[in-house]
Amino acid sequence: MSKNLISAFSVILNTEFVITLFLYLGVILLTTKILGIICRKLGLPQVVGALLAGMLLGPISGFIKVGANAEIDTVFKALSQIGVLMIMFSSGLDTNIKEIKKNGLPSIVITILGVVVPLVFGFLVGWGVDKKFAPLSTQSEVMHCLFFGIMLTATSVGITVEVLKELGKLKGKVGSSILSAAILDDIIGILILSIAISMNGSGGENSVSVTETVVRVLLFFVFAVGAGVLCHYIIKWLSKKFPVTRRIPIFGLVICFVFAWASEALFGVAAITGAFVAGVVMSNMNSTQYIEKKIDTNSYMFFGPIFFANIGIGMDFSSFNLELLGFGFAFVVFGLLAKILGCGAGALMCKYSLKDSVRVGFGMMARGEVVLIVAKKGIEAGIIDAKYMFAVVMLIIISSFLTPICLKLLYRKDDATPLELDGIEPPPYEEEEA
Repeated sequence: MSKNLISAFSVILNTEFVITLFLYLGVILLTTKILGIICRKLGLPQVVGALLAGMLLGPISGFIKVGANAEIDTVFKALSQIGVLMIMFSSGLDTNIKEIKKNGLPSIVITILGVVVPLVFGFLVGWGVDKKFAPLSTQSEVMHCLFFGIMLTATSVGITVEVLKELGKLKGKVGSSILSAAILDDIIGILILSIAISMNGSGGENSVSVTETVVRVLLFFVFAVGAGVLCHYIIKWLSKKFPVTRRIPIFGLVICFVFAWASEALFGVAAITGAFVAGVVMSNMNSTQYIEKKIDTNSYMFFGPIFFANIGIGMDFSSFNLELLGFGFAFVVFGLLAKILGCGAGALMCKYSLKDSVRVGFGMMARGEVVLIVAKKGIEAGIIDAKYMFAVVMLIIISSFLTPICLKLLYRKDDATPLELDGIEPPPYEEEEA
């Protein structure tokens, strides 16, 4: 019996598709790392390098062709799904609820306007530039235009944080407001995404009404709060009994996958919402940093690069033309202005000085992996076409270049002496593996 089983596995592992898969995975990981390092040297997020690697291996060189091998496409899709769940779980772990409470009303006001204004601007881009202000007669057409706004709500402050650290301003009022508002941005953006995907295709056999969608989301959060409290105490107990051992991040990953399954299978809410909420549940604990370290190691060594490279591999330039290029520039301009005006106005309403309000606005305009995840989900749900991923990549690259330049110019006359706590790394864990 055991010999037959071993023989069966040998046949499977020697099939042509598996051998080809090994080659593809090796080339993807090498290429994403090399281009990621280059992008980091240029001041860009490494995710841009992974995207460029996918584009180079896919549509540019044709080394990996979508649809050429159904089995490999299926494996890439599965690995990408795991990758996006781990990224969202890590984002949830990084959520600092205490920071949001400390900043209070300003963070909420900045977030609300930083979501509403991009929603409106994105809708105008979709309706005016893409649809040429044609009447929107169906819900799917409205959702198509609105989804560009949903993509623009996302914020990535990794670059902003590095610049503010360098200037010694991370712990100040502007830095704290940006960090808190970015966290709330992600929470609201993921929630809106879940509602949009649930409502997509109204009139079809899988469509749901607005009321049913809201009820599903509310039920999921009731479930998440109840299950989350239980999981929170279990993790705290494990952390005390078995500090810094592998079983803690493994249990955390179990919670991530179970929440992701429950959100989509039981409540019809996007799986990434469940993974993000699972991370929030486990944030702000003594073992959170250790769990996040272990999750990030697995995510950014393997699953993350596969996810981002797969987006690049799947990009289609066959429909690229001047009209699409014009749409991309409009999407970028409106996307940058939406955060500057929305978040800046929110800070101004909270009685920040004009200079600090402008700094908040520019600090919130960078985009990164979250907008890619949102765009990918919109494409998978059939809300937007894959050709619009070009505009998203443009937004990430241009905002990543402009954000540090603008912030340094806005702070150039200020004293840039670093604060006492800025730039100090926490001591490494002394692991006692069990």
